[in-house]
Amino acid sequence: MISVRDPKEFIPYGRGQCTRHPREVGLLPSSSDADSPSGTSVQPGQWRLYLHTEHGTEVEEELYTEHNMLVCSRGVGPHRAFTMDAPINNALRCEYTSTAAAHVLSERPPQPSDASERIAALSCVSAAAVHSWTDDGEHFITPLPFQVRRLWSMHEGVLIERQVTEGDKLPTLFSLLHPLDDIAPLITRVGACEPSLATGGQVSVVLVCRQPSLCVTYDQQTGTHTVWRVRRTEPEEWWTADGGELTMAATPHSSRCSQPASVGPRNSSRLNASALHYSAGPAGLSRSQSPSVLAASAGTASYLRLCVSPSPQRPGSLTSASLLDETLLEPGEPLRPEICLQHLWRDSLATSEPARGGFLTSDLSGVRYVVLVLSSRGQLRLIRLEPGADGSQHVRGLVSTLPGRDAVPIAVTNTMLVVDQSASLVLYSGLFRLCKVHVPGIPPPALSLSLTLPPSLPGSPFCPPRRSSLVASGRPGPGLEARFDDALSLTLSPVRPEPELRDPSPHKFDSAGQQEDATMPLSGAVAGLRDVVGDAVIMEHTSGCLYRFRVPAPADAGTVAACLRAARAVLPRELANAPGARHLPPAKQWRAFAATLLRMMGYQVERLAIAALLDVAGPSVSHQRGKRCRSEDGTDEDWEFLLSSEYHAEVEAEGRAATSVATAAVEGRVDVTAPLFPHMATLLFVLHLVYEDCKLDTLSADVLPDMAAVLQQLALELGWAPYADHYWRDWPGQCQAGADLASRLSVQGAAVPAAYPYLVGVNDLSVHMIMVYALLRGERSEGLSRLLRTVPGPAAGPSGLEQTEAQQLLRSSRPVCVAAPPRPELSDHERQDEQKRLLYALCQRTMALPAGRGMLSLHAAAPVVTQPLAVPPLCLTGRAPPRGATVDLADMDLPVNMNVWPHFHNGVAAGLRVAPDAAQIDAAWILYNRPKTSAENPVEHAGFLMALGLNGHLAHLARLNVHDYLIKGNEMTSVGVLLGLAACKRGTMDVNTTKLLSIHVESLLPPTSRELDIAHSIQVAAVLGVGLVYQGSNNRHMAEVLLREMSRPPGPEMENSCDREAFALAAGLGLGLVTLDGGGDQLGLTASLHQLIFGGNKPPLTGPQKEKYKTPSYHIREGDTVNTDVTAAGATLALGLMYMGSANRAVSDWLQTPETLYLLDLVRPDLLQLRTLSRALVLWHEVRPSRQWVEQQLPPLVRPDHPPQPGTDCQTIQQVYCHVTSGACLALGLRYAGTADPDAYQVLLHYTRAFIAHTTSAVAEEAGRPTVENCLCVTLTALAMVMAGTGDLEVMRICRYLRSRVGPHHSTVNYGSHMAVHMSLGLLFLGGGRHTLCNSRPAVAALICAFFPRYPLTSCDGRYHLQAFRHLYVLAAEPRLLVPRDLASGQLTYCRLVVTLRTADSPTGHQVAMQAPCLLPQLDTVLEIRVDDDRFWPFTVTSGAGVQLLGERLQSGGRLNVKRKAVGGLHQQELRAQLTQTLGGPGQAIWSAQAELLLSSVSPAEQRSLCRHFLPPPAELGVQSALADRHTGAATGCTARSG
Repeated sequence: MISVRDPKEFIPYGRGQCTRHPREVGLLPSSSDADSPSGTSVQPGQWRLYLHTEHGTEVEEELYTEHNMLVCSRGVGPHRAFTMDAPINNALRCEYTSTAAAHVLSERPPQPSDASERIAALSCVSAAAVHSWTDDGEHFITPLPFQVRRLWSMHEGVLIERQVTEGDKLPTLFSLLHPLDDIAPLITRVGACEPSLATGGQVSVVLVCRQPSLCVTYDQQTGTHTVWRVRRTEPEEWWTADGGELTMAATPHSSRCSQPASVGPRNSSRLNASALHYSAGPAGLSRSQSPSVLAASAGTASYLRLCVSPSPQRPGSLTSASLLDETLLEPGEPLRPEICLQHLWRDSLATSEPARGGFLTSDLSGVRYVVLVLSSRGQLRLIRLEPGADGSQHVRGLVSTLPGRDAVPIAVTNTMLVVDQSASLVLYSGLFRLCKVHVPGIPPPALSLSLTLPPSLPGSPFCPPRRSSLVASGRPGPGLEARFDDALSLTLSPVRPEPELRDPSPHKFDSAGQQEDATMPLSGAVAGLRDVVGDAVIMEHTSGCLYRFRVPAPADAGTVAACLRAARAVLPRELANAPGARHLPPAKQWRAFAATLLRMMGYQVERLAIAALLDVAGPSVSHQRGKRCRSEDGTDEDWEFLLSSEYHAEVEAEGRAATSVATAAVEGRVDVTAPLFPHMATLLFVLHLVYEDCKLDTLSADVLPDMAAVLQQLALELGWAPYADHYWRDWPGQCQAGADLASRLSVQGAAVPAAYPYLVGVNDLSVHMIMVYALLRGERSEGLSRLLRTVPGPAAGPSGLEQTEAQQLLRSSRPVCVAAPPRPELSDHERQDEQKRLLYALCQRTMALPAGRGMLSLHAAAPVVTQPLAVPPLCLTGRAPPRGATVDLADMDLPVNMNVWPHFHNGVAAGLRVAPDAAQIDAAWILYNRPKTSAENPVEHAGFLMALGLNGHLAHLARLNVHDYLIKGNEMTSVGVLLGLAACKRGTMDVNTTKLLSIHVESLLPPTSRELDIAHSIQVAAVLGVGLVYQGSNNRHMAEVLLREMSRPPGPEMENSCDREAFALAAGLGLGLVTLDGGGDQLGLTASLHQLIFGGNKPPLTGPQKEKYKTPSYHIREGDTVNTDVTAAGATLALGLMYMGSANRAVSDWLQTPETLYLLDLVRPDLLQLRTLSRALVLWHEVRPSRQWVEQQLPPLVRPDHPPQPGTDCQTIQQVYCHVTSGACLALGLRYAGTADPDAYQVLLHYTRAFIAHTTSAVAEEAGRPTVENCLCVTLTALAMVMAGTGDLEVMRICRYLRSRVGPHHSTVNYGSHMAVHMSLGLLFLGGGRHTLCNSRPAVAALICAFFPRYPLTSCDGRYHLQAFRHLYVLAAEPRLLVPRDLASGQLTYCRLVVTLRTADSPTGHQVAMQAPCLLPQLDTVLEIRVDDDRFWPFTVTSGAGVQLLGERLQSGGRLNVKRKAVGGLHQQELRAQLTQTLGGPGQAIWSAQAELLLSSVSPAEQRSLCRHFLPPPAELGVQSALADRHTGAATGCTARSG
């Protein structure tokens, strides 16, 4: 519990100012508002407090309105005051934009990109007009032809909510961006639906937030709240849903008064008749020149006119005689909406009445919430906001409920003050309850109606109540008397009673660290909370009085505050919500914090040896026991009391010295399920940094002993003996000295201390001292790097929290949550059908998860050969909240083979976990994993076989076993075996594998062979398998076979008529693989490929099967010309792979995108995507990571800077733009795959965000939403290929946002979209961050096979691309994670490297500085890798054999042994031994070491002189560097053997 500060009674300053008003003649009397022209009842004395920024300084400002008076006061005096002719309603502070006024006479509306100037103003509603006073003294009057319910301040301008009546169908919400601008109706938009006007009286505004720009509305018909994003309208949203347009007639201009307003003068304006109407015709889109309002709906038969009659008594007021005449007027100018409410989220909880209010708050870890106060239910509704990929706020559907009557945010402390059900104050941080809040001097709940406060004493806001003034006339009952005495014990007695000891939950935060005092009088007489200014809160008492107080901020200084900052820096957001207790002394703060921390780690603090230091055991226990009834037989609590007594502690301490250190966990009974238990080591590390920092602060001296005792407890638990000994040496009186502590400490010689770790914002004081020390030593800025190392946070790499989040996103073994929105009009049966449809949409995403999970877990495990490999289940069921009822897909009309390919991908993902170097993976273990029962899925085993082939283990399978699989297995088993064997024998031209594949390829069979009934998918797999086996061989026979298969006609009769595109594509990819390394056409196939791409007469039938195809097909009649819709895709990619890197201008000109609209209409748009990709393959070395290069691939007619021409087919232009741009992005991704190139990353990130924006823009309407969706998937895949293995956080956010698009509002997001998104997510964490992609020619070919830019529409779709090819990325993945390891200690460490890369521009290469652990560049581009760290002995990897040896080490874990430099020098034998381990071995001559390292290990002086003669400094080597390398290798070998 905490107590507030500076409590005092609050009286609005404006109230006293209004009582002193002169009341001039002619003004409205202050006691009556019956003559209000608006007809609404204006409550007197409305006020609000807020912080206003002026000239960069925040000042507290109060707006007070009473009848027709408005007082704006600051501090203790009035700032400005206004007197109007009519009652004032709803005064507020707002900011207008100058761009709105600048476009009043413009032909286009304001754009978000226009430069705007903020105009701060006071606005209010009076006499049917909006009055606005700027800080410069200008007064604007904007007339309104309707009654206003309320004004709301937006990020730009104000939102006007019109007063509506029952049955009203006119627009309800309007916006005013500038007083001289029009008030325009707001439109709403849900998903991709057409925008519509916010009409009718069923919707009311509950909350408007300025930053982020959000709006919350309440629908009375459904009883639900909806969150909207407030944004500017797009030009295509000016039209209504039925094609009509909003128009208006001429109305008068707004009046403007330039002179400053004051209290005395009265400003008035006359509102003449204004007319509005609705026109259904396409009128011109021009800006209105006068403010007006349209109030009409699309269904109105006649034009509407609002007529306002001026009153002679009150000019400009709107009387009750306003008429709504149906009069036909001339068509006027259009009224365009300026603001659009974009739907974000709709609550599933229906309430009887809207929320009384709401606000935006953040918790201590930075998570933002929209809070709705549901007074009718006594609840607070917290809606979590998440940043989206475009930077805006999105709602993920994470909604929580807290009990509470009222709440206000305290932004300065990231907390909120809540009035709970008992009318007491409680402090929350987001969803976490922190503590209760006590307001001293306020009577308790039971006495709040009968007690009065005595006069205040000087220097104190309230006087403690006297007993005589609190005694009632009648004697209360015993229970009331007891409660009365307990409630007043704090104020009537100078001694505070001991609180009762309870065992709070370890998961509950308590700022005091102990239990809340039940005897403390609570603020239970709270009626509500009003405004908040900084940390000051205005509270309304049940007696009607207002009180102002300040809520103490969490500790912002001291040891506890430093510990909290350290914990927030390393813990997840959900575990970092903990405030400090500023009102406690430092020692008590630390004890409270330590007790809470240990409880959240799973300790029972009362049973620890350090419990006495934390004040959790002692006299309070006996006090509690004394209050309870005693039992003659005794209870278990007696034993607990005995165990916690001081006598028992003394006896136990005598024998504790001989016990093991590990008994601390037993005594504490650590709960491994506690929230902070997994983070115990991390917390100890950061708290140790705080401990060392506090040693430099004299104000923390009292806390250090207790802090050392707690940290030693954690160190002993973790087995960190050096840490425990360090604390014991600092404070031997408070810390333990275990008997085996010395045995845990290894006595080592002199060693170089590592650089001091630095966590930003945690141990700044220590860093400052180190910098001072460095300056005194004369160190420069580069010398500080040897003394300091920055510790990255939890989001530093893919091995942190991002990888855990990726694992959760790719998990498919758990039921999904089927949260269908509530619809009261549906029956139970209809609701079940709706849940099943939503489950089917979620299952589309679930079935796409295994493809990405295989990337994440690539080569991550070595299986136990005595056990079968576990395959996680693919769960296609769901749970419906709130009771968790099971929802399945029963009784739905689904495809029979819907889950066949998903189970295949699931088996592949499981098999890819097997590392290539795993031991004892032989034929026996493979057969041991075969399905033994009907419950096991044979399709998953088929995927498992393909994965073993990709890992190289399927070669161990005997030919007889392969024969059994092909004969007895199903279709999917044959696909997995053929592709797996082909991947194992890639580029070997193995005869046995060729015979196996020839059985399934007709062109490889003799003409007299017997016809086999082979499934189509098996033929597709076999054709590509031929290309893999003969990769790069330029075998003429195989190339001609694949060319014939690509142009194979349909037939005969009923055969070869379905999914021909996939077969032709596989043949084209196989032909490209065969001719891959030629760099050109060595077989004379270019002309045939040109014919298959651009069309022409069919070539004559050749080959052994030519007689078979003379019988025409009964299904397809193609004629005598080539069907390019079937052959173009495979032929285009085959031509690109054949000429890859050749820079052949003739071939590149063939693949150039046509530049005229006529020629563009002759080409299918998606084929332009493949042409752009193949052209980039030909011009491989001309690909540049820039947006200019991408735009150069577009024809001039399609480029964004080209002016539109009349009569242009917009659909063709947009489709060409999308496909060519995505094809160029895919080429860019292949060119820089696995490099994490920053320029390529920025370009691809730009186009990915652009396609995300196109999904909701006019581009999607013109090009087609499926087209934009497919191009978005292709661009995202290219971005993930560049950042493969890096775990980039920004790309992960985009993937997480795209995968959330599930449901009926995202009809274009299908199974293929989810597959692309999750494969991109898997690429980011390829192999758990240990692997990345290679961009060599074979790797690029494999990536094209895997990421072919045509994803399946459904889970059983295989028309254009066989889904099994999606896993061929494994052939392009390679481990490149280099992890330095200290040779002396065996611990992993950080190390700086300098990598020299081979470039075409410079013969010496380009040097890149890297910080290991890191992903190395592609090894064939590396010239040299040098350890360039002052803490370690330098050595260099230079020769080709050295790079090859480094590649072998990367395959076996990537450990690189580095040796730290000694402080005072090492003995020669030790140095020689270390040098032998570092440089020795069979390949010792290929590691190049510096001469200084060798000379330091040679003795005596004669031998050293001889070595110095043969090993001159590098500057003197000249052209004899090769000879010096040989001398260095010889000297290294001699040194290693002599040691």
